[in-house]
Amino acid sequence: FSRLYANEFGLRVPSAILVCSEADISEQSFNRLVFPVVVKPNFGGGSNGIDSRNLCYAPEEAIDLCRRLLGYQRVPLTVESYVPGEEIQVIFADLPQGEMLVEQIAIRVNGKAYFDHELFDLSVKKRGQGSVSFETVHLVCEDDLLAMRRIYDALGKVQCMRIDCRVSGQGRATLLELSPDCSLSPKSGVYQAFSNRGFSYEEMFSVLIESALSSSR
Repeated sequence: FSRLYANEFGLRVPSAILVCSEADISEQSFNRLVFPVVVKPNFGGGSNGIDSRNLCYAPEEAIDLCRRLLGYQRVPLTVESYVPGEEIQVIFADLPQGEMLVEQIAIRVNGKAYFDHELFDLSVKKRGQGSVSFETVHLVCEDDLLAMRRIYDALGKVQCMRIDCRVSGQGRATLLELSPDCSLSPKSGVYQAFSNRGFSYEEMFSVLIESALSSSR
């Protein structure tokens, strides 16, 4: 649903289908997708349930994986076309006196910037199998930044949001995920964005708390 929502604001989204049961699996629906595809649980975050085995290069491979995952995970699955490009977190946050923080944070995995067949998956995020670093960039084109800002404003009652995307030629962004409940850890892209503006980790929380209190008055 987040993809449909974002697309209404003019942000590009990968082609995808939702698989809730065996009845949703058909060669016709899978053949409409652009391969390779990523098969992943349609819940949670942090790439839970996603590793290199979730990248499928042919319809029959994706169908087989869906059937196996439905058999033991028993949660809906999203099957979406793989998007090559640089992985960017666009951070939006309300600042005091009505200012707005907007930062683009690129993810580097083992120093790699452009992803053409890899997944930023569970092994890296949770198991520490690879080094992750952040770099502040300015890659997303103005039209897509404006679309993201409209999404942020339209949600309401959100003082901080992370929009994950892949960026390729001409700065065009393709949505991966909307995260209004994003990580605020010291190693997060959100803190990197606040740090770029000169805020300490403690000051980041002060700003977010004050913004939340102000919006509720």
